[in-house]
Amino acid sequence: MACGIYFMVIILIVLILIFAFLNKKQSYWQRKNVFFIKPSILFGNFYPVLTLKVFVGDWLKNLYDQAKNHDYFGIYVFAEPYLILKSPQIVKAVLQKDFAHFENRMVTAPDNEPLMSYFMFFMKSTYWKKIRSKVSPVFTSGKLKLMHPLVNKEAESMVDYLKSNCKPGRSIEVKEVCAKYSTGVIARCAFGVEANCFVNEESEFRRMSRALFDLRFTNTVRQLMSWFTPTIVRLLRVYQVDNWIVVRLEAILRHVISVREQVASHKVIDMIDLLLQIKRTPNEDEAFTDNKLLAQAMQFFTAGFETVSSTIAFLLYELAMNKDVQDRLRREIEENIERHGSITYEGINDIHYLDMCINETLRKYPVLPFLDRRCTNDYTIPGTTTVIEKGTPVIIPMMGIHYDENYYPEPQKYDPQRFADKSTLNNDGYNYFPFGEGPRICIGERFGLLGVKLGIINLLSSFEVQKNIDTPDPLEFDPGSVFLVSRVGVPLLFEPLNKRSSGKMVPK
Repeated sequence: MACGIYFMVIILIVLILIFAFLNKKQSYWQRKNVFFIKPSILFGNFYPVLTLKVFVGDWLKNLYDQAKNHDYFGIYVFAEPYLILKSPQIVKAVLQKDFAHFENRMVTAPDNEPLMSYFMFFMKSTYWKKIRSKVSPVFTSGKLKLMHPLVNKEAESMVDYLKSNCKPGRSIEVKEVCAKYSTGVIARCAFGVEANCFVNEESEFRRMSRALFDLRFTNTVRQLMSWFTPTIVRLLRVYQVDNWIVVRLEAILRHVISVREQVASHKVIDMIDLLLQIKRTPNEDEAFTDNKLLAQAMQFFTAGFETVSSTIAFLLYELAMNKDVQDRLRREIEENIERHGSITYEGINDIHYLDMCINETLRKYPVLPFLDRRCTNDYTIPGTTTVIEKGTPVIIPMMGIHYDENYYPEPQKYDPQRFADKSTLNNDGYNYFPFGEGPRICIGERFGLLGVKLGIINLLSSFEVQKNIDTPDPLEFDPGSVFLVSRVGVPLLFEPLNKRSSGKMVPK
């Protein structure tokens, strides 16, 4: 009896100590005199995301809207204090002007994943700079021009696939079609192989890309832990992705590299060729080892696949919902092709309205709806006395800023005219940054845009995209992913076009 009482007393004391510890941790922002959103004692402000009730982008936007008239505010993920930035001027300082204090991301990959730990996205401090400086030449205009025919061929395969599969009145899941296309593009340009996604429904590359981003519970947990509990990821050695995917991609890459290295006269076209050129170039600072080469090609696959497929799918959705926008864009595409004689690299970069539509799509649908940084040295926020202490996680809620009426009136409206004059964009701080900004801006931005443009140009040259009863309005985002994913997919109709004698395209 006495033992039972002692045990209960010990449990009670432990609970009181835990409560006291959490209570002290969660008084951090109050002690620093920073406005904060009131947390719960165990989960902080993270409960809606942890229980998969709310998509992380919507969660951050909701918090953003609660902190009215504040340039920044505090929240808690469990007991850890996070700073959320709202002011475009402070965002610009963190991402650009004072980047030296915020060069590392929060997200992490454990050491037990030797290839993924070399992903530029995960690398810390000066290491990412060395890798980036070596890989940057892969994405020059000249190199992208070499990849243009490869990407366009895959876009033509997508059109042929839709012509064979679209039926009158039957909707097609656009995200799946776009995923086949982007998987094929990355396989061609990063791995130098044919994915055959439009020929074989069970293509090995499509199975791998599907497994990377499907909404299984294990994927959801991995994604959330990688961003919001990186310490646990390192301690428990949690794999970022299923190990079989990494093993298979590595095997394919090593085979391709082995073949290429034996053919000295091979024409340089895809990313493998370009990376091999880097590897062969002597560098006194640090060797570009096989693992580092493999890691960049694998990152190209994992990051590029989702960016291209999601952006095309959401853009097609908005074109179906806004026929006037679709008609204008098709006219400009037709005029551009007629002027250049075909779909040329120079021509696609001259379709101003296509740029406007892509920019507005990325405003409404940023693939990753937030940016993350971890403060590396104590930093005083400009114009304030608030010090961001070393080690503090900092989040920039992209969807909050992209949907702020102060910057984008009627933010729910799809209006490409917002981007008619990009010279005024981000002049007073950063309020538009779908690929990030500053030194760690997405290195593959231009390649991703090339894939999106060629996909849209080929599709609108062959089809009118329409909504039907299956098309959701409005779109809701799935809380099972850190990335922007529609809860019910993006079902649309594709009506094949015929050419009039004038050369203009009309529905059949």
